[in-house]
Amino acid sequence: MLKSFIFILLCTPALAETRVPTPGTGESSLLYWRYLCREQPQNEDHVKSRRELACPSQRWRVRTRPGEDKVLEVVEDAS
Repeated sequence: MLKSFIFILLCTPALAETRVPTPGTGESSLLYWRYLCREQPQNEDHVKSRRELACPSQRWRVRTRPGEDKVLEVVEDAS
């Protein structure tokens, strides 16, 4: 039982779905995602090779290159 719990706990982050932005919907713009999360807390994280914007209340985050507004991937939390 304990081994099953530990396995589930360690594998839970793997339940996120990563995809490229849907063409023609505005999803490739960082401004689009900021608008979706307006008036809610937003977390922005900068790592040397990428920038990540997250909206914890809506369970998604998007990744871009530093200094660019074009979204490279969308990560949606399935849990």
